[in-house]
This record gives sequence, structure tokens and C-alpha cells, in this order.
Amino acid sequence: MAASDGRAVIIGGGIAGLLAANLLARRGWSVALLESDRVPSGTAYRVGIPQSRHIHRLLMRGLAVLEARFPGIGAELEGEGALQLDLARDVATHGARGWLPRFSSGLTSLFCSREMLSAVLHRRALAGGAVTVREGCRVRGLVLDGERRRVRGVITDTDGVRLDAELVIDSSGRASKLPQWLREAGLTPPRESCVDEQLGYASRYYRPSREAARSWDALYISDVPPALPRSGGIFPIEGGLWHVTLAGYRGDCPPTDAEGFDGFAKSLASPLLYEHLRRATPCSPIYGSRKLLNRWLHYEELDDLPDGLLVMGDALCTFNPVHGQGMTTALLVADRLSDVAPGAGWTRRFMRSVAPLLEQPWLLATAGASEKEAESRGPRGSMLRRQLLTLEMQAMGSYLHVPAVYRRYLRIAHLS
Repeated sequence: MAASDGRAVIIGGGIAGLLAANLLARRGWSVALLESDRVPSGTAYRVGIPQSRHIHRLLMRGLAVLEARFPGIGAELEGEGALQLDLARDVATHGARGWLPRFSSGLTSLFCSREMLSAVLHRRALAGGAVTVREGCRVRGLVLDGERRRVRGVITDTDGVRLDAELVIDSSGRASKLPQWLREAGLTPPRESCVDEQLGYASRYYRPSREAARSWDALYISDVPPALPRSGGIFPIEGGLWHVTLAGYRGDCPPTDAEGFDGFAKSLASPLLYEHLRRATPCSPIYGSRKLLNRWLHYEELDDLPDGLLVMGDALCTFNPVHGQGMTTALLVADRLSDVAPGAGWTRRFMRSVAPLLEQPWLLATAGASEKEAESRGPRGSMLRRQLLTLEMQAMGSYLHVPAVYRRYLRIAHLS
């Protein structure tokens, strides 16, 4: 991406918005980052990231992107309390056929809360003051040229102010209004691919017992389809706490009362998670979420999408969080700003270039869904890729007790 003295407006300062703002500012853009809520100081809970109260995973590939753009950020996160764990040696995983092998794989990732990751990234991405952040600022629509071929800025809902820009990036999340704005302008809204496995979550923070011996740092008990559509995990985060999330598919959602939460944990394929929760001390209420479907809005197919308008993050593609791909995919898409040169036709080139980045995580997230659960399987023409990936994952599933196979599985799951 060449240097520029242009003006850019970014709607939403999540993972994608922060990286995009930093990349543009480094190249001379004047960047306004619009936040609909107030950004709390430190690692306090933020309303604009409602899923942060459930376990988040930064995949290996996502960490590699962050380290490339913000050298030393991994060490900075560890200094704040994040734990770097070997995905096979330090994480005990119970799959559909029992416990998976434990060995030093050399494949590592950082474990921390989403709040801490966001706080550190916010600090690094906005260092230097080149990005103007406007908090409590909602956008109510786009400003287009007379022929509706180019974006010229946005109109804010709070004060009706017009912010002129040559580039507008929608990274406003799952609640993006962009399809509605395009429809109101007489333009084509994107086709949607939706896969709804009727997933529900319940999460709680615990302080682990010092007396309870264990051979792992993190624990994951997977579902056993179709008989037991329930899973759960214990992830260590900063402050010596455990972040515990239970998940249920096809409407079999974990309760948010203490007795129901414990009963759900006890029903998992292995009793180990429940046994350790019994000895741990709860440190928070139980937080629940529902209606967490996979959705891909296919902006890459549109011929009349106004130039200078880009979409990324959950506004483009949102994943059922159990797969842990959302943050990494958002980083991969935002990072493409460095590879696609600005100018005429920028929007079409960018949106078509990022579509292939979404295919693998989309296929991984939806391969196990039934036809009833899948309104659409994703990009047209990807059926063969989906079938091949599904066959590969199924074949590996029979041999995950072999360390070399399990290591290959982890690399695929982490998009590496």
C-alpha cells in the first residue's frame, strides 16, 4: 500500500479496525476511528465486545500477524500476564475418541483474556497519536457521489456531522448497518451465507485450587456428535484465574444458574473439568450468550459496491466463536491493506483478494453442519474444497492419537 495524504474513516475499533488504523496512519493517511461506545481504561469490560466474557483464542497465525506488525507484542502480552503454552504438551484435549496425545509439539499460542489483548493492541496501534479516536460516535449512513460509484464520507448519528473521506472501512461488527445503507441508496446488498448450529454459551471466572494436582495448564473437552452436543474448556488467563466456558449445540445450551452450570459441566464426555471446578472458587457471575451463528456477507460478488468502501472483521464474516477463528481472520483481512494498492477499483480488488482468506476458516467452522443447519455453504465454487477439507479432517480424526497426525491437525486448526 503506497503512502498517501488521503482521509480515512474507520467505523469500529475492534481487532480489525485497530490494525487497519495503524497500517493507514503509518502510510500518511489522516485516520478517524469512530467508536460507538466508550473505551474503558486498562482491561475493564467493554460493552462493544460482548463476547469477551467467553473464552477467546488467538490462533498461531493471528499471533504471527500481530508480531509482524507490532514487533515484541507477544513479549509485552506475556509481561502483562499472558501465558505461552504448547498446544499439545500444555493443553489436555479430550476428543470424540478419548484423550489426545501430550508431547512437545513446538506449536505455541498465547492465552489471556480478550480484554487484555484488546488493551495492549489498542495501546500499540494508536501509539504516536496519528489516529484520531472519537468515542460515543455512531454512524447513520454513507455519503456517496452523485452517481453512487464512490464513497465520500459518513454522516454521524450523534450530531449529524458529515465526515469527508476518500476511504471508509466498516469494521463495526455483527451489528453492521452497511447492507441496509446500500439498500437505501438503491445499491445491491450482499448475498449472505449462514450456518446456524443453534449454539449457546455460558462462562464464568474461577480461581483454581492450589491443592488440586493437575498435569495441564489448559483443558478442553469436546462434544461427541451426535449423541452429546456439549463441550467445555478451562483456559488460564492473567492474574492466575481460569476462564471457563461451556457450550451446547442444536439448542442444548448450558444454563446460567450455578446448579445448572455445574450439572452441564458434569455431563461432558470426561468428568475432569467438573472435578476441578468443584475444587475451584467462582469469581464472577455466569454470563450467557445465544444465537451465535456463522455468517459471511459476500461483498466480493458485488459489481456496484462504491469504490473507497471496504469491509472487514465481523461486519464481513462472523464465526461461531467455539472455533476460535474470529480474531485471527479479522487480522488476516485487515493486514491485506498492505498488499492492495489504493486507487481506482480499490474496493473490488480488496474485497476479492480477501475472499480466499475466509474460505479455510469458513470451511473448518461449517464442515460438520447438517444441510438443515446450512442455508448456504459459502462461496460458490468452493464445494470441492469443502469436501476435500472435510475428508482430510475426518481421516485425521481416526488417527489423532498419532503425534505427527495431531500436530498436522493443530496446524490446520490454527490456520498455519
